[in-house]
Amino acid sequence: MRFPAALSLACLAGIATVALRADAALPSDYTADWSYAPTSGMDVEGAWNTTLGRPEIAIAIASSGVQWDEQDLVDQAALNAGELTGDARPQRGDGSACGGGGRLAGYDCNGDGVFTVADYAEDPRMKSLVPDECYSRHDPTRPSSIRLAGDLNRNCILDPGDIILRFSDGVDDDANGYTDDICGWDFFANDNDPYDDARNGQGTTHARVAAARANNGGGQPGVCPGCRYVPLRVTDAETAAGNDLAQAIVYASDNGARVVSAGVNAVDHSAFARAALDYAYGKNVLVVTGIGDTNSRRHDVPAAANHVLAVGGVRFDGDDPASTTAFTNADGCSSFGGHLGLVASTTGCARDAAARVAGVAGLLYSAAAGASLTLTADEARQILLNEADELGPAGFDERTGRGRANAARAVDAVASRRIPPEVDVTSPAFFAPVYANLSLGPISIQGRAAAPRARSYDLFVQWAPGTEPADSTFRDIVVPLRGIPPTTVSGGATPLAQLDPAQIETGADRERAITIRVRAIAHYDGQDVTGEARRVVSVTNQKNGLDEDLLPGFPIALGASIEGSPKLADIDGDGVRDIVVADSAGKLHVFALKDGKPVETAGFPYLTRPMDGLNKDLTSEVTVPSYAAAPAYVAGAQGGVDPALAREAIVQAPAIADLDGDGKQEIVFVTWSGTVYVVNARGQDAPGWPRRLPLVPSCSLAPQVGPPIRCADTQRRWSRGTNSAPVLADLDGDGRPEIVVGTFDGRVYAFDAGGGVRAGFPVELGARRVAASPAAVDLTGDGLPEILVASGDGAAFALDATGRTLPSWPIAIPSPRLTSPVATDFENDGEPDVILGGNGIAPLYFPARGGPGGGFAAFFGSPAVGDLDQDGYLDIVVSGGLPTLGDVFTGSSPTPRAAGDHGATVFSGATGAAIGKIATEDFASNGDHAIADVSGDEIPEVITGTSGGFLHAADACGREAAGFPKLTSGWIAGTPAVGDIDGDREKRLEIVAGTREGWLFAWTTRGTANGKVLWESFRHDNANTGNTKTKLAQGTPERAATPLVCEAPEPEPAASFDVGGGCACRATGPARGSGSIAALALSLLLGLVRRRRRSRFTEP
Repeated sequence: MRFPAALSLACLAGIATVALRADAALPSDYTADWSYAPTSGMDVEGAWNTTLGRPEIAIAIASSGVQWDEQDLVDQAALNAGELTGDARPQRGDGSACGGGGRLAGYDCNGDGVFTVADYAEDPRMKSLVPDECYSRHDPTRPSSIRLAGDLNRNCILDPGDIILRFSDGVDDDANGYTDDICGWDFFANDNDPYDDARNGQGTTHARVAAARANNGGGQPGVCPGCRYVPLRVTDAETAAGNDLAQAIVYASDNGARVVSAGVNAVDHSAFARAALDYAYGKNVLVVTGIGDTNSRRHDVPAAANHVLAVGGVRFDGDDPASTTAFTNADGCSSFGGHLGLVASTTGCARDAAARVAGVAGLLYSAAAGASLTLTADEARQILLNEADELGPAGFDERTGRGRANAARAVDAVASRRIPPEVDVTSPAFFAPVYANLSLGPISIQGRAAAPRARSYDLFVQWAPGTEPADSTFRDIVVPLRGIPPTTVSGGATPLAQLDPAQIETGADRERAITIRVRAIAHYDGQDVTGEARRVVSVTNQKNGLDEDLLPGFPIALGASIEGSPKLADIDGDGVRDIVVADSAGKLHVFALKDGKPVETAGFPYLTRPMDGLNKDLTSEVTVPSYAAAPAYVAGAQGGVDPALAREAIVQAPAIADLDGDGKQEIVFVTWSGTVYVVNARGQDAPGWPRRLPLVPSCSLAPQVGPPIRCADTQRRWSRGTNSAPVLADLDGDGRPEIVVGTFDGRVYAFDAGGGVRAGFPVELGARRVAASPAAVDLTGDGLPEILVASGDGAAFALDATGRTLPSWPIAIPSPRLTSPVATDFENDGEPDVILGGNGIAPLYFPARGGPGGGFAAFFGSPAVGDLDQDGYLDIVVSGGLPTLGDVFTGSSPTPRAAGDHGATVFSGATGAAIGKIATEDFASNGDHAIADVSGDEIPEVITGTSGGFLHAADACGREAAGFPKLTSGWIAGTPAVGDIDGDREKRLEIVAGTREGWLFAWTTRGTANGKVLWESFRHDNANTGNTKTKLAQGTPERAATPLVCEAPEPEPAASFDVGGGCACRATGPARGSGSIAALALSLLLGLVRRRRRSRFTEP
């Protein structure tokens, strides 16, 4: 929908104001907003003519928690009367009991029909003034010398946090499994106060967008100002652990929420997370989430999961609403794809759009409650999709889904009884890879369809080629069923249809995608209403060309996401490398190729411990509450959520070595939630393991409660956990490797093989998390490795075996987020060079002899190093190298980027110039890249996966090896691993990679284990040293007979770095974007720090 230039927002505002003044039902403090308007936005104004929302409709905000001092949210928070019994109930000013009737009896002191903090306003225990300091918005520079007696968190306002502090008594009064859940819950810190102690603000914003108060003379009302919100803290940032988000969804489903705004991207997606979403769906709770904020096709979770409504954003096309001509531009801070449901009007990212749609859903459920209708989650989803404004071609498209949410029409659909049929597809999953030659039969389309409110319904199960096919291209898989009685539920245990993948024609689509659509049409008197569900899968068959390199038995569906990189090592002792891979369900797998097909070896999969809250063995941590008594977990697999699924997630690569000297390999890995494991070759815990990292609680805001030794707040952004790949290095020269891990509490640990912490450790590096993986390199020339580690405070440290920082370290780097350091030797002189990476930084390098510095445009991820052009000098490859990556963060790129805008760039170690770029269809690996000759021509390829569903193998010139790229249809987040895993006579190299959709792939190649293997897996080697001097057990050091020579580059020179003579990095060529974009883009800092005369270091 486009508007003529003359129809500016000023005109729209006038129209809106007239409407507002003409209808007293609209909020008195509403200011015309383009996103709420009936023509430019979601017509929230029209919906308000019917309802502002109802207080019994609760919207759970699963995000970073809430800032209790947000004025427009204080009285919008849903208080749990079940935990506020007896003396915890509010009192009148004279201390007497409050009035109210029914469920509000004794609670509704102010008589407004709702139980909120406002009911405690006259409570003498709260209202009296005391001579003590409070701080407005917790700002220490804004003290007040007097405060309310009830203001226990000292933010100069009476808020739900004060009620929590005042009345928490350690008793689960309402017996719901969550002790003292007075106002939501904090699943990030595992306590009953969901306060945003990091002051991140995201959860507060989402709560305000969805349900900010109206008619209070304050700020802009939320979309559903009559609804209440339930704060559920699952993170202190923009991403959350999948298990924490899953627990929040379970809590919301058990405790009366109708909508969940899942305002985060999850780090992982486990079987427990899927079970939580299924549970919410079964409890008729609609889960709304953003599709992703990177203007890409990558499959963020939970958006790509089943039983969620994935939302994107659209915005105006001008500098501001008043000067715009259209309000339907795709938002550059919003991703896209075949799983998108609809879009919302916003200038924020997709997460903000999701919060707005959650508010619209609140209005919808409120209208249904007013009409004495109880909507199911799928009915609510179908109404929102059906009533959306189409913005592009009729039907579905990847950028806008079914269109822009229209609140007024959604509410009207309830009043008109236009209730769609329920249509749910449970299998296949989104983006499943289907191979006709490897499948055991046809694609089974599982799900259900029902229309119990209609006279009858028709059912169509269809497919069409592509991700956004025109309606006319859909073909019936089975003969349509017509006139199905309303009492009949189609599907369920019986497949809705079966589709033979061998007969599919995908056409020229590179992704080999097809769309499966199940559509039902409900027949009412005088009207028909449609409901549908879609799935996009890829199909490989004889018609579009089989993947002859895919090994038999692959891909393997692990049932949970694979974020960590696989490793290849001989675990079972038969002389052939096995596949070691972990998943987010807490399973460590070891697959051996027996008789040519993958078989899990004895003792595996190994299972991690149950997660916090559902681990009965954490008796030593009395401060960690148990949620085992919650209804969902009590019901378990019989209609609830099986707590056995809730295990610590593994999202990082393992490390492998013989730790105890018995000649057998141990596997070392960490969990996101903070446990270090060591497992032997039989799948058993090694003696002394696992080791749990210390708990880091939130710092108390109550003045009478002293802080624990270590706690998290605005200054100390700590938590228990780790995403640092363990490094195995013999720090003391005793012949047995130690285990080095960076942790989320700002420290680095060194453990011995028996689980003991080495003297001098842990070492505290700063007030923020250590998220990067360390490296091990001998910097002092004494034959023992030092630890290189990047802190979360923008500093790189070098530590010796006793934990002491080496002279001239740390090196300060103006970036709060550093990538994993790499150690190498560019000049082959035995002197180590250190590469440090960071993002969001200005050009910087460490010159040994002076000279100008330089910069790089839009790099991210950690570098990998190897002689890619075979000229005798080591080269660097790193993801990025594009000026347009800044568009992801500035929101200035509303259209998909060209294929060449993504990729990895290779820099020559001899000249510093960019040799070439490996173009990819979406973001290249978030980690590093494998480097090996897989083409058999003696020239190594860079092997990298992308979030666009492909695995690439290309030389430094960017030329793909024969048979590449490989289609996976999923997001390869980790680094592929290379090695001979089938023990064939030729010792052919195989490539192993996993996807976040949970599929494990393995391909054979034309390279061999005796050829070029320069960087075999994540962090170079199985010990994760990040050091090219660590000897690999495969590959040859011999150079190719002829170096690689690329064609002349484009006239515009690429960025380069200078490694000649020492530690400098220099950029050449024209500027790549404005300074503001550079400040927001991910940049690589190549600081080459060289050792001179054993222990003298160049200072920055």
